[in-house]
Amino acid sequence: MHRVSTFLLTTGKHFYCLHITFILLNLPPVIILHIMNEDQIITYLKENDIKKIKFAFADIDGILRGKVIHHKKFIDGLQDGYGFCDVVFGWDSNDACYDNVQLTGWHTGYPDRQCRIDLSTFRTVPWQENIPFFLGDFSDDNGNDLPA
Repeated sequence: MHRVSTFLLTTGKHFYCLHITFILLNLPPVIILHIMNEDQIITYLKENDIKKIKFAFADIDGILRGKVIHHKKFIDGLQDGYGFCDVVFGWDSNDACYDNVQLTGWHTGYPDRQCRIDLSTFRTVPWQENIPFFLGDFSDDNGNDLPA
């Protein structure tokens, strides 16, 4: 005889869906871990009536820069990415613009660049009402990493 229980767990690095089988013969439980895929994440958002998602990435100084978006925008952008101002490649930790930056600056008008969310980084932020959080990366139109 056995019983299967399902839990959601965050390790601080990844968000896991755990399926634990308890065998009622005094044997240790069998634990199967996997990172949630896109469909599982969307289901989680819908089942928990989540309206906002937060994502961020490290700027040129290693500081997390991000924003909160509506869950519909999150779902719509999973394939093509999201626009994010590339000023983060041209300012310091005090938000003062660097001089002579070639990638971005007043000469480019600080345009939006495409960034994509890494679904394997899914976790929640307990001190912000468990808002879902993801890390993202900048990429070019072909989905390749943006050299900076």
